[in-house]
Amino acid sequence: MTVGATTSRCAPQFEKFAFCSHVVVSAQQNGTIVASTVPNPTTGEFFLSHLPVGNYDVVITADNSAADVIGAVPVAASGSTILSTSVAPLTLVAASTGSIAGTVTLPAGATEAAYVAAKQSIATGPTVTLRYTSADLSTGAYTIGNLPLAAPQYAVYSSTLPLKLAANTNVLPGVGKFRVEASGTGYATKAVDPVNIALANATSFVFFVSARSTICGVISPMRPVSRRTGFTPRRSSASQG
Repeated sequence: MTVGATTSRCAPQFEKFAFCSHVVVSAQQNGTIVASTVPNPTTGEFFLSHLPVGNYDVVITADNSAADVIGAVPVAASGSTILSTSVAPLTLVAASTGSIAGTVTLPAGATEAAYVAAKQSIATGPTVTLRYTSADLSTGAYTIGNLPLAAPQYAVYSSTLPLKLAANTNVLPGVGKFRVEASGTGYATKAVDPVNIALANATSFVFFVSARSTICGVISPMRPVSRRTGFTPRRSSASQG
């Protein structure tokens, strides 16, 4: 039920820079984040605990770095799935980053915030969310920053360690390109695909989010049911011959 007892750290030659700040580790299924955590700042260890049984894609992101993606990580009913160790930790690769900004237009009187996510799909592999943010409830403004312009480092899970992650350029909609989705509780999901920030940041993407339809009705209050405390069988009025 746990993915972890593992270590993720920056390459030593980059540790004195801002590289590798704000590291986030998430367990995802079909691009939906099921759980997330941050590593121990001293040891680099991270644990994704209390996951239901199933397969997950583990995504590691950080400022100024390419994403690490480990596909099809199995989680059993008990025990831990180990992805790396302190002897052979997962090492993030430095990369340039960009951003996507814009507004989300919510229905009148909206009380629920919308979330905007930037996703990529590895051909023959998973779809993953690399970054997401909430849109301002009053203005609808959002900015997704630190999106990697480099290809994700990808490997399919293996119990044989260390995992051999490598840049996978066969990614959709492309390196430096993203599928951007706006969604939220009670809202229909809207998407723009692709959003290309390989050469310049995107600054004016507007989503018009509509409310989902509602099923409603009225249930009549139930009548109180009296409870019988005892039962006395009736005697038959027929005579016995």
